[in-house]
Amino acid sequence: MRIILISLVLAIMVSCSNPNSPKTTLSPVNPPQENIYSNTTPVVSYKTPVYEPSSSLISLEIGKDSVASYSVMEQLLRLSAPNAAIGKTKEVTGSIIFNQTGDIQPGSNMSVNADSLTSDESRRDRYLRDKSLESKMFPKITFTIVESSSIPWPLPSEGTFSFQLIGQLTIRDVSKTVEWDTIATFSKADIQGTATTTITFEEFEIQKPSLAFILSVDDEIALTLEFYISHE
Repeated sequence: MRIILISLVLAIMVSCSNPNSPKTTLSPVNPPQENIYSNTTPVVSYKTPVYEPSSSLISLEIGKDSVASYSVMEQLLRLSAPNAAIGKTKEVTGSIIFNQTGDIQPGSNMSVNADSLTSDESRRDRYLRDKSLESKMFPKITFTIVESSSIPWPLPSEGTFSFQLIGQLTIRDVSKTVEWDTIATFSKADIQGTATTTITFEEFEIQKPSLAFILSVDDEIALTLEFYISHE
């Protein structure tokens, strides 16, 4: 029995040492699988969304306590020195509209009821309504605002500032570019201020009052708007 075992061992050794004998290759039971966690997918950078400012508009409404007025120097028959004829009205409406960057937007305008201007002399008022302003045919004096200069932005909640409002002033059927010098006081509750400009009878083709008690009328007309704008 020992002789048989020795013979088998020798036979196996001779077989393994023979270069011409077939080689045995060990193969894994399960073939290697692709590494699904390898970083082969391109990386796409993430961009933070950019949010644009709101497109809503800011509208400042002219309040009911606002007053529009004119002032003209005239020489009256009963007075030795020139006198300022002043007419006023509270029938003023309008608004100033801004976008988010402070630019004046279409629809910004102010309107005065020409028929409601009243001074201390009814004869003068009647002449202005019927002949100078022709208020039955042209009931409104309008100012269309197209731009502003030096207006603080964002609108402040306090302080007093000077700036200009520029646009088209229309009296009857005549329109001219006019600049209003404006001083406004801002608070958390409201905006109050005064806007002034000077025009002439000639440039707006306005007929001067011609009445027995008026000897002469200057050519310049001072226009004033005392405005009140509530934040409510």
